[in-house]
Amino acid sequence: SRGTLRVWDPASDAIARFAHIARFDHSAAWVTSGRYTPGVPGGAASVVDAAGDPLEVAGHVETTLGGSAVRLVAVRSAAFRGAARLQLIVQDATSALPEDDPGSTYSMGRFLYLDDPGVAADVELDWNLLVLPPCAFSYQFACPIPPAENRI
Repeated sequence: SRGTLRVWDPASDAIARFAHIARFDHSAAWVTSGRYTPGVPGGAASVVDAAGDPLEVAGHVETTLGGSAVRLVAVRSAAFRGAARLQLIVQDATSALPEDDPGSTYSMGRFLYLDDPGVAADVELDWNLLVLPPCAFSYQFACPIPPAENRI
């Protein structure tokens, strides 16, 4: 099989031009509660990365955003400090191409990580903690495509 070699050049023009990441101000209004419901182990994957590889769907998180009830797909994420994690891959009204909206976030969306309770449980969703995916910084990274349910 063939592999891909990605070269990291800390002196590249892109890194030299990088100054900061714009962010929204923290707001308590962007902390919501939700309900996590695990899926069936080995169930169908409805989320794929940019290479078309399926991601394991862990379950769903139901919450209310902007007055509307949403049911978001949660995928399994790598453990963080030894703890199981869930990942929400989301696009929202701020996701746009910079030339279309200079005040926007990355067009392909952002990630929100949650501790995985392992069972059906109430969870806190702090939308202030959304992060940019690696592909926001380089096209050499293949990021997952937000499922339709996670385009809010």
